Amino acid sequence: MKIQIITYDSSKIPNTDYERTTLNAPMSLDMYDVNIIDLNHTGLWEYRGTDTKSINDISDLRSINMMLSRAKHAVTIIVLPGNLPYRYCYDRGYMHNVQLKDMLGSLQSILKAMVPSIAQFPLLYENNISTISGMQYGASFYFDIDEEDAEAVQTYSDGSHKPNTVTIDKRMLATTLDILDSEQKLNTYLQYLGLLPDERSKYPDWLKAYVFGDDNEQRELIRDKKSEIEKAEADIARAEQKLAENLAYKSILYTNGGELVGDVFDILEQILDCDLSGFVDKLKEDFLIKLEGVTLIGEIKGVTSNVKSEHVSQLETHYYGYMDALEEKGESEQVKQLLIISPFRTKPLEQREPIHENQIKLAERNNALIIETRVLLSIFEKFQKGELDAGAIRDKIISASGLLRIEDFA
Repeated sequence: MKIQIITYDSSKIPNTDYERTTLNAPMSLDMYDVNIIDLNHTGLWEYRGTDTKSINDISDLRSINMMLSRAKHAVTIIVLPGNLPYRYCYDRGYMHNVQLKDMLGSLQSILKAMVPSIAQFPLLYENNISTISGMQYGASFYFDIDEEDAEAVQTYSDGSHKPNTVTIDKRMLATTLDILDSEQKLNTYLQYLGLLPDERSKYPDWLKAYVFGDDNEQRELIRDKKSEIEKAEADIARAEQKLAENLAYKSILYTNGGELVGDVFDILEQILDCDLSGFVDKLKEDFLIKLEGVTLIGEIKGVTSNVKSEHVSQLETHYYGYMDALEEKGESEQVKQLLIISPFRTKPLEQREPIHENQIKLAERNNALIIETRVLLSIFEKFQKGELDAGAIRDKIISASGLLRIEDFA
């Protein structure tokens, strides 16, 4: 873990192993995993001008702003100042001073030079303390957070519950806590935020392998539970696969075109015990199924309207075209016309109107059979449950005309 502390005073927490640089000469932020920009030093809050609108080192803050905007990977924590004295109006010495708590508007404006987005979290004065992993951190200010931004808060004060660490964006945080009081406090704070691995994660393998107390029993328990988890995950995977298969079958209630034809073929192959893999679409009919003693010929459609007479009449075109071809070859077959159709396909089933009696009578006159995809799906469901077999389904389809109803299989 590489950490850079950018501070006005590079001697701050001198015993740390972390890189320390100054505000006017920081290293590239993306060279480090975490950067801590320390603004909590009296020497920073001075201005030779005659008002409280800036600081002498404002250019350093603007330079860091550019670095922050270009950083791609590093996490940055801005440590805001406590209630320090602000000295201004220089003439052989600073003639005036004011506490930062009494110039919050100017303080916020100066901070925006480095982090413009910090303006979304105004600062309010109130001394507070936060206890983190048994260690106490002091602060002079807290953030005024709207309720909708509460998820940005990372730490609150004890008792008064005032936000004193906030996430400004996904790679930047700001805190009013004095986290650089000691190396131990800094490490504890970083560990709390999940930015520094706990020291215990560095335990050597030999220490982990040493058996103490009920270690073996706990390891056995872990193995057993992992085995149960693996079995449960396998069961879940199978269930998810079955749900996906069911969804594909259910899709015949909604789809059209090639997707509908492919899923209907899959169902027909199972419920009629036939093989459609050899069917070649010559743009004459959607299917041609040769069963023992009968040939099924017809159309598969998904439409947004109700069944129309032209849909039923189109079957006759396929029928007579096929019969002419048989006659030319001197052959004869019993041929059954089928229209497998999903009317009002984009509507929920309960909102679909029944097929008009005129189309049903037309199908009866032509000895054709209309099968709605919802009826086909119900037949398939009964087939899967073993309530219907392929023979019974074939017999009913061959003998029926007009409109096939699921009640016909009762």
